[in-house]
Amino acid sequence: MPHPIRMRYLNSLLYISLAAAVFALSPAMAAAQSTDQAFPTPVTRNDIRGRIEARPIGDSRLTQHYYVFDGEQGDIFVNIVAENFTGDIDIFIQEGLSPLSKIVFYADYQNNETGRVIYLRKRERLLLRVQGRTPNDDAASYQIKFAGSFLAVNAGDFPDAPELPVITRSEPVRTERPVREQTRTETRRVETTPGRTERAEAESRPEVPARKEETVVARKQEETPAKDEETPVVSRPEAAPPRIPEMETARPAAPPARIFKLVIEFMDGSRIERPMTEVNRFSVEGDTLVVVPKGGAVRRYSMATVNRVAIE
Repeated sequence: MPHPIRMRYLNSLLYISLAAAVFALSPAMAAAQSTDQAFPTPVTRNDIRGRIEARPIGDSRLTQHYYVFDGEQGDIFVNIVAENFTGDIDIFIQEGLSPLSKIVFYADYQNNETGRVIYLRKRERLLLRVQGRTPNDDAASYQIKFAGSFLAVNAGDFPDAPELPVITRSEPVRTERPVREQTRTETRRVETTPGRTERAEAESRPEVPARKEETVVARKQEETPAKDEETPVVSRPEAAPPRIPEMETARPAAPPARIFKLVIEFMDGSRIERPMTEVNRFSVEGDTLVVVPKGGAVRRYSMATVNRVAIE
């Protein structure tokens, strides 16, 4: 009499082979690829396909795709075919993220195919994570098929991931150097070119009559006695010329205070800029970027969509 554990193992292998043969004849369904764990892609059929694009040279980050589906009590058969893919595929219970299975792949010239059998004691909602990258410039692909006690979910029961805000600037950012050059140019224009008001005042001024000094000298010559009469000459100390106040050198205006900004650039080319005076703190918690402003709601962004975070 055959052993019951051995018979169960042989039956599981038979189910996987039959499921793979049946799914090979069924039309493939390309599912959307969510990179946010909080908003996974619902699996509405028993076949999902994904694609991972090559990252730029020097970018060592891993691409993550998340899917959600249900499973009844019993065995769930999972068949996976990967091409040019290096990484792992994990299956968790969504509540508490309890791990159920982990499948590791290494890129090869041929397609890598493997399968797993997952036993559930009761009905659960499961989360599937594909995490990896392509080792070269060619894209990686994977195909996952389910059978057994697998249950598809309704896409309408899951909210869509929120769209990231896109901020555009209509005015160019001004630097300190052009402002200083513009100030110097305006100062030179003021010094070299007289204004219209000064010209009008110069034209409207009346002619100044002869100085008082000339009139006094003429009177003294008339009152001077004849040469025969000797008159004492009294010398008076010359008055010191009036002191002209020195021109105060114009001090350059202090440069404007620099305002630092928190800059977040995303993978799709969009970016967010907020003054640091409005930001209380920001940090990375797991795979989420958390920005806490001084007023308003806390912002959370998935690190899979963030390209760069800097303070400028």
